Amino acid sequence: ANFPSVKFWTRSKWSQHLHDEKSVTKLGLSTSMRGSSRLAKGENIACLYIEGADGVPVDGHRAKIMCNIFFAYLHQLNQGNLKLPSRWSQVALNVKQTFY
Repeated sequence: ANFPSVKFWTRSKWSQHLHDEKSVTKLGLSTSMRGSSRLAKGENIACLYIEGADGVPVDGHRAKIMCNIFFAYLHQLNQGNLKLPSRWSQVALNVKQTFY
């Protein structure tokens, strides 16, 4: 209820949305540029399921910053006393809660 405009709270909900929208034709979308070129222009190509409080997917620059912060945090944890497991499903709940 804090963020009524957000449509997708999980990646699975986003995936279901994509499945439901599969038959809809999108006009004006360009797929000729490669991923790195699109990301350099700020286009979010991999994390469209991540939305801002307004329900609009974050742009590519914001998604990249979020990923960099996440990996830096995990690296810092791994350098300290906490050794991270190889799978996210095995990460301690208190560490996961930082991201949810």
